[in-house]
Amino acid sequence: SIFSSFKSDSVWIPRPRMCVLKREEGETYDFNLRVERNRHGHVIRNVVLGGIAARGGLRDGDRLLEVNNCYVDDVPHAEVSSRSPEQLCMLVLDGEEYEQAVTRGQDLRLLSRILDEEPCKPPRLYHITKEPGSGLGISFTKGHFSVNLVKGGAAEKAGIRKGDHLVWMNGVMVSHLTHSALSRMYDTINLKIIVSVFESEKIYMQRKMPILPAMAVPNKLPFSAKKLRLISGPEGYGFLLRLEKTSSGNTYHVLREVDSGSPAERAGMQDGEILLEVNGESVDSLRHDEIVERVRLSGKQVFITTISQSGLGFYNQVRISYLILNRVWKSWAIPELPIQISCSGQRAGLAVGDVVLEVNGKNVEEKYLADVITLVKNGGSCISLLVMDQTSYDKQKEEERPASNLTDSEVRESQIQ
Repeated sequence: SIFSSFKSDSVWIPRPRMCVLKREEGETYDFNLRVERNRHGHVIRNVVLGGIAARGGLRDGDRLLEVNNCYVDDVPHAEVSSRSPEQLCMLVLDGEEYEQAVTRGQDLRLLSRILDEEPCKPPRLYHITKEPGSGLGISFTKGHFSVNLVKGGAAEKAGIRKGDHLVWMNGVMVSHLTHSALSRMYDTINLKIIVSVFESEKIYMQRKMPILPAMAVPNKLPFSAKKLRLISGPEGYGFLLRLEKTSSGNTYHVLREVDSGSPAERAGMQDGEILLEVNGESVDSLRHDEIVERVRLSGKQVFITTISQSGLGFYNQVRISYLILNRVWKSWAIPELPIQISCSGQRAGLAVGDVVLEVNGKNVEEKYLADVITLVKNGGSCISLLVMDQTSYDKQKEEERPASNLTDSEVRESQIQ
């Protein structure tokens, strides 16, 4: 068979493929991701012969299931297509197999776990700055980059564990460096963003999966974005959206002229912040007028994600997308959280795939992964979760979603009413 599926006790089970793509700055991945009429899923098209995608194993018609360990088959296309870090670990399924699986009602979310013999914990990401007299409080064993900690040093305070294996530092994969090159980097750069693993490194190697910063769980990073809920008043939301070139030379959608006492100010918006999302959708691939239209179509309330210019500069410096790092989906399903369901959770009625709506009475539908994890961990020995099964949740959200009617005119500055 030309397919990678297999049979077990006469039951047909499709087997997805792992494709790893890496591009340099300025390069494209040489394929398109589309939604097509009469076809399900995110469709891989226009794979350039001999290009990065083709060399990575992508084929025309494949369907995308996961990106960097995140399940995306049920994520809106605009959000998936806007995620483009410099490395992609893509789990795909042959197009014909995908359509058969959908027709048979198979759970696509479970396909990626068919061959898993043990759970694969995500890598962890840390930020360390030098302390007077003790530096970073970390050293590495020559040859295999195992972490040695200084008792009470900055690295230990940041949460790095004895025996961790250094994988990335400041956007560079350390396996590509000599020990002397790593030492020079360590000595000359104060800012340290480190990705490390311990328990799951062998599993990644066995599955031939790269360990990418985009897969990591962040730990106490110095900058974070804000989720703002704006409820329109008689004069609108009370802020100006402008397309500006910042001091870095890049162009962003900037929030300006926040009116005193306006819904925007009451929600916590500050002049000069960068707009990242509208209603959970990344604005990276949207034109200015498309963003304005999405806000207007939201009606009397809108959810937006913002970050300070210094915060965005920080993540750009270490070449990590804040949105990708924090896995900003519209909802959090149980398998996406790095917290395992215990027997007590199963007795309480939790099921894999349930969508978490509230943690201890706090709504988390628009929260970042790190915030949700913190709420769960701070809940103590007993936590209260409000959940809904995935099918019911998707149906509810589809009914709530407003119709869109976008124009092609370009708007550079808009007062949000």
